[in-house]
Amino acid sequence: MDQLDTLGHVNFGLSYRDSLRHLRDSSALVFHFDVFEAWTDLLDSGLTVKLDDAKQEVLEIVLLERPLQSAGDMSNAYEIVRAGLVPRSFTKSIAKVHTMRYHDWDDHGEKGTPSHLVSKALESFFDYIASGVWTLFIFILAFVALFVLLCLFCIFGCGLGKDEYESAQHGKRRGGGKGGWNDVERGKGRFLSAEELGLRVGGRIVGVGKAD
Repeated sequence: MDQLDTLGHVNFGLSYRDSLRHLRDSSALVFHFDVFEAWTDLLDSGLTVKLDDAKQEVLEIVLLERPLQSAGDMSNAYEIVRAGLVPRSFTKSIAKVHTMRYHDWDDHGEKGTPSHLVSKALESFFDYIASGVWTLFIFILAFVALFVLLCLFCIFGCGLGKDEYESAQHGKRRGGGKGGWNDVERGKGRFLSAEELGLRVGGRIVGVGKAD
């Protein structure tokens, strides 16, 4: 939750570091939680408090894997065997530390990431659409116009609306009749007889041709 149940609904935020590691020669896990910055909007400009005192203690929790005792038990279950405060100096040598800075995040996620930009742009877009009836009408009109333009492009730009016969005639004109086409409609192809085609017929076909 980003609000405490206080008078005036004052916001509070924490910047923290956390780490999780295995104990040496053991299956136990050690979790450290260190708060190094606090923020509140009690003031109009906001108030940030640095918690950088070396004497400040951090939370340490020791977790031990619970053995399976029945078929209904969940695997990889842990229980807290110790919880307490330890000096901050104990955690400085830990290599894998996750840092979360409060001012680097907002309602859309981590600032500067692609998901943050997309989420913020979508929210602004939907807020603009919902700002009035005329805005919604313009958006619908623009969507319909875009759909019509896309259909026209598919029909005329990609050749979806052309007739097959028209395409064939266009190819013939482009070929120019220089030997690349053997068009029977123009009478340039020789008709084969039934014997040449391998057909067994009793009669003989003569005078077959096309003059147009």
